Amino acid sequence: MECFQLSDGRVVQVLENEAGISKAVCDEVTKAAKEAIAAKGAFSLAVPGGSIVAALANLPKDAFDASKVHLFFCNERIGEWKCYKGAVKSLIEPMGIPAAQVHKVTEGDPETVAAAYEKLLLGQPSHVVGRAANGLPSVDMVLLGTGEDGHVGSLHPNKKEIKASGCGKPILSINEGGKTSICVSMDFIRAAKKVLLSAAKASRAPMV
Repeated sequence: MECFQLSDGRVVQVLENEAGISKAVCDEVTKAAKEAIAAKGAFSLAVPGGSIVAALANLPKDAFDASKVHLFFCNERIGEWKCYKGAVKSLIEPMGIPAAQVHKVTEGDPETVAAAYEKLLLGQPSHVVGRAANGLPSVDMVLLGTGEDGHVGSLHPNKKEIKASGCGKPILSINEGGKTSICVSMDFIRAAKKVLLSAAKASRAPMV
């Protein structure tokens, strides 16, 4: 494994294969969870779908106290709930996270659903979801994957959602061709205490 730090403090790990990436993701989540639970009795984690969530299936069942985990979603296609289903399979059921602490995206038009999810985040107790200096909700950790085109979560290069950075809204609505979804904003990501971004597979090399 190669590891180096960028000038802004971000740490980059270069791993040999997907097994190595999976282990690194599990190790980082375990470390963040233990620290948060020890400090304030709760661990708030925001997850997308895809391979980075699938990697969490390799977490040891006793890695941390899953009863203290509060799970949120970085993005979700309304009516399909692929991210939720992936989390159920790889994280929620295997680790035994309480259903009441799994904050699933609701149904409705994207604007209403986005507003409801923002209200949900802002309504959490301070030991679960804190506030950044700018007032945005601040979770303990955000996990993000990447696409070959450079998208992160549902934030695509040059789309209006990425151009909304700086607007101060934590949750954005998306309606493209009748497909509706919500996603966290870049502002929300920057407000998190820790962000882990995975660019797995050789096909991501040009994007990186």
